Amino acid sequence: MVNREGQPGSGMQTVSRALGRAWAETIVLLSLLALAPQGALGQNGALLDPWHQASDFRELVGNGPVERALVLRAVEAEVRLGRPGRAMEILASFPLPASIAEGAPIVVSALASFEAGRFEEAARKFLEASRHAGRFSRGVWEARAADAFERAGFLQQAHENYRLAATRVREVSDWLLVRAVRTAPDSSYMVRALEDPVWEVRSFAFRTRGRILIRAGNLSQGLELLAESGALSEAARLALENGDSQKARSWVYEALEDPAQRDAALEMATGPIPARSADEFRTLAVALRRSGDSRAAIEAAAQAVRAGDSIPSLLLFEGEVLEVTGNRTRAIEAYRAASQRRGRLQVEAHYRYARGLTRAGRRDAAYNELARFVDLHAEHERAAAAQYLMADLRDDQGRSSQADSLYRVLHERWPNSDFASDARARLAQKALSSRDSVQAMDWLAAEVLYDGSRSQAANYQLAELYRAMGDTAQFRRVMTELARSDSLGYYGTLARPETNLGPLRFSAIDPVAVSERIHRSMTALDFLDQAGFQEEAELLVSAILQRDDLSFEEMLDVGEGLGARGRARAAVSYGWRIARLHYLNHPRVLRIIFPWPNQQLVVREAQKFGVDPYLLVGLIRRESAFDEDATSVAGARGMTQLMPTTADWLARRLGVDWDELYLGVADANIHVGAAHLSEMLENYDGAVVPALAAYNAGGSRVQRWLRFPEAGDWVAFTERIPFNETRIYVREVLRNRAVYRALYGSTTTGTQ
Repeated sequence: MVNREGQPGSGMQTVSRALGRAWAETIVLLSLLALAPQGALGQNGALLDPWHQASDFRELVGNGPVERALVLRAVEAEVRLGRPGRAMEILASFPLPASIAEGAPIVVSALASFEAGRFEEAARKFLEASRHAGRFSRGVWEARAADAFERAGFLQQAHENYRLAATRVREVSDWLLVRAVRTAPDSSYMVRALEDPVWEVRSFAFRTRGRILIRAGNLSQGLELLAESGALSEAARLALENGDSQKARSWVYEALEDPAQRDAALEMATGPIPARSADEFRTLAVALRRSGDSRAAIEAAAQAVRAGDSIPSLLLFEGEVLEVTGNRTRAIEAYRAASQRRGRLQVEAHYRYARGLTRAGRRDAAYNELARFVDLHAEHERAAAAQYLMADLRDDQGRSSQADSLYRVLHERWPNSDFASDARARLAQKALSSRDSVQAMDWLAAEVLYDGSRSQAANYQLAELYRAMGDTAQFRRVMTELARSDSLGYYGTLARPETNLGPLRFSAIDPVAVSERIHRSMTALDFLDQAGFQEEAELLVSAILQRDDLSFEEMLDVGEGLGARGRARAAVSYGWRIARLHYLNHPRVLRIIFPWPNQQLVVREAQKFGVDPYLLVGLIRRESAFDEDATSVAGARGMTQLMPTTADWLARRLGVDWDELYLGVADANIHVGAAHLSEMLENYDGAVVPALAAYNAGGSRVQRWLRFPEAGDWVAFTERIPFNETRIYVREVLRNRAVYRALYGSTTTGTQ
């Protein structure tokens, strides 16, 4: 079975990736691409490499005439990088006819005016641009003009242009008519018109109706509609502004649990609506931790403990936050305090206290506390973990014989636990190191018998032992079974080359027509994205994902459509849903689960730094699932999950223009990420396994691990990696590499 990593833990992401500036929610200017060479474009017509294009254009200026297509690409690049002023400077230096590329120069000027807050001016420029555009783009610019008029307070003009835009593209007419309703002069008509909207528009219509009611003075009903439609942060802010602090408090702390609303809710929770109760402090601490503010999370956790009179659950939570953020001493104190209070969590606190001592390097105290835990709580679910930690401590102290006895007890008393699997793996590894093949096979066979968490690894190692013993028939049998049972897993991809099954391949996919209703939804999504109506776009995506009446083919269309529109993380999750309901080993399903939305870009950057493109894309799939805005708790950002300090250092070494905001720009992030991976490979003479381990866990740890006797036998070395996270990381990236090669090998040129 394939591990189901890469599923989303946050809300849907937009095509125009946020660069930390409000204007950046505007969509990629597809109209600019009319003259752009297709090699610069991605699947949905978007410019693949704005960072590169902007740099290349700066080098071209002053070296002779510049073609119109290059000017247009440079203008869009600057807009996507958050520099519309620079885009205007380029157009001033290289004037272009207003009608070129469906009015693209006028659109850029309109966007610059919009960003500067000159909304009436922007509206009139969008209308001027619309006269040079085709039907779809004309509707987009009319809708943008309406939005600008509305912001400027010219509601009649806004109303007329929303209605006009709705006539251009029927797939989005319902969405635009909701906006038209909210700017209509007859408020009673507005409320009635929003009572029974079509299903996709329902949430947006209810939000709009709530806003209209609030504007008309019906605060209570309006706020309830906003909250019911999911706009909790907005409802909280409006409730606070209107003196209802009780409702505001309730909604803001509920909004903290929604990734899409977390930032807005945090502004209120750390400002006008500070936490008071233990539950509120705990909710705030979790949100702060997930947003990357570890110091504030620790303080909120401590306040949760103080507000809750140090009840065990809050002490445990405080310890968890402290431990994750590296404050082990205070974490141990919190766990110990919790373990001294009676209740259902007392045993869990005792285990965490003992484990905390282990992680803090207090070995003797840790061993004694773990042994005490096992004696007192042998039936608890943590007993096997405690037993394993005891054995591991003795191994670290060089007391191998005592460690082995502890591992055997673990196998005998808790044979079905994951820690028993780890114990059997450790005992097998020790037997192999001492060249005791018979003992090693016994432990590996036991793992297979219990079908433990390491049974696939055990099967692979058994096969290798059969080969070493000259038993070719058994070797082929086990490898073939493994290749079939774990066809898309790490061990299956290792086993397949040793069988007669041939390389992993998937049939080519012929182009298929998108089903009519999914085509309508995706057309509407394109329009909303290009118009910069991100609230509506995300509500539409949510509505599409919630549909339960789609056929297999329609679900495939949804997954592929979302992936092609920059929403790969949502598409991956949806792909797993399709696999659960229908098939996994289907080429279209697998391409949704293992997408490659930036294929040209990844291949180019991989070749530039001498890296296998399949390895690089496998790493990106594992790190971010292609989410340009991905941010880890530790602060790593972007597709290749680089820390800002690492990226800055790499950019200086490479001698390239850099700003921390570029971590959220795909081509910039992948450029420095590929350079980082290349450096890791160079550090280990091209050996992929230690390079990946270093990318995940850091080079100093890998240097220690390279002292293991398994170093050089990279499959065995992977099994020996002591960090579970890093061990799984290496396996998954290598598995991804094999699957990507099988899925996209016929479409990728110049690969290694």
